[in-house]
Amino acid sequence: MIDTKKISSIALLGWNFWAHMFRKYLLRRKSAGYDQFIENYRADRIVPFSGRERERLNEFSKCISCGLCDPVCPSLRAGGRSHFAGPMDLAICVSRDPTELGVSPDPFRSVLCEACDRACPEGVPVVEIITYMRAKTRETHPESLPPFYRKAQENLSETGNVFGAPRPSAMPSQARILYWRGCRESRSIAKGGQSAGMRLLDLFGIKFQAVVEDCCGGLPAQMGLDWDTSKALERISAVGADILVTNCPLCLRTIEKALPELRARHVLSVVADKINSGAIREFPLRGAKVAYHDPCLLGRALGIYDMPREIIAGLGGELIRMPREREDAPCCGAGGAAPEVDPDLALRMARDRVEEALASNVSTLLTACDECASQLALAVRPGESLKALTIADVILNSG
Repeated sequence: MIDTKKISSIALLGWNFWAHMFRKYLLRRKSAGYDQFIENYRADRIVPFSGRERERLNEFSKCISCGLCDPVCPSLRAGGRSHFAGPMDLAICVSRDPTELGVSPDPFRSVLCEACDRACPEGVPVVEIITYMRAKTRETHPESLPPFYRKAQENLSETGNVFGAPRPSAMPSQARILYWRGCRESRSIAKGGQSAGMRLLDLFGIKFQAVVEDCCGGLPAQMGLDWDTSKALERISAVGADILVTNCPLCLRTIEKALPELRARHVLSVVADKINSGAIREFPLRGAKVAYHDPCLLGRALGIYDMPREIIAGLGGELIRMPREREDAPCCGAGGAAPEVDPDLALRMARDRVEEALASNVSTLLTACDECASQLALAVRPGESLKALTIADVILNSG
């Protein structure tokens, strides 16, 4: 079988092969004068490096301009180079001079889906570079931040929530499971909505507790904002729970990194055993042809691919494969605060994915992320016979 991905990679290197080798083996080595070079970047000489810049300089300067990251970038695919520079250009910008950045909207149009990191043959942390550029813009040109970023910083200071929603109240109990709502779900609850994660736990008789929440820091970190997560982490640790459960992939990854001693799990993984053991006797997807969209963070960042598919099978759905799945799944446009900055670009990304689902002749496009489902639903046009839902939606509406 022809490996089209490998052929595509070789073709993209193409004429740039020798330049690639030259840059890799001659230009990017740590020279004997590296320490002297760093010393020159002092406050009384040129432009000082921050501690992070000093620490990450070698990693940030590894880009060899091979271009392998650009073809997998959903922002570039949806907007074109005239609208978005692309991950390679952003990586090059920082690799050439990490202290002097031009003011550009491009870093804020990235969805931070991590496809570029996965495609890079040199291991350049492209997503980290883009979040660094966002933070650097906040430090050097705060007036150039997108309006949502400026408002989000104010909201964090006032309510501890990126979207300005009030802190959700605590739900004390003796349960060993702590449910974490996160900024987005707290906003939905404040508007009169319900927590799908809590409803799932209730449905299966799983006891839990909740604390008054401040942002865990996931979205502020992506946005390059200044936010102290100590209050949130202290409240989590203080209850002494065995497991933290959340319905938000970004919260899951953030808390898992911050508190590795605490078992952090996605809410679907908690109810998966119940479903597979026959706790649901109705099969709400019986006979339905469905596709599954892998959320970027749940998939590429956390490696959770099989569990949602097993649940779909347990619900009776006939799972149809789409052209891009698992590690190769494209972002729906909901990541990295992109919809708040450029909603039209984000919608084009979602539409790209919806068209793949329509071409696969499925009736339902499922996902395990509320933000993915909302974004994909926006891209379904009137008259099209496709529903974009979360797996939780299907379970909760089956009764």
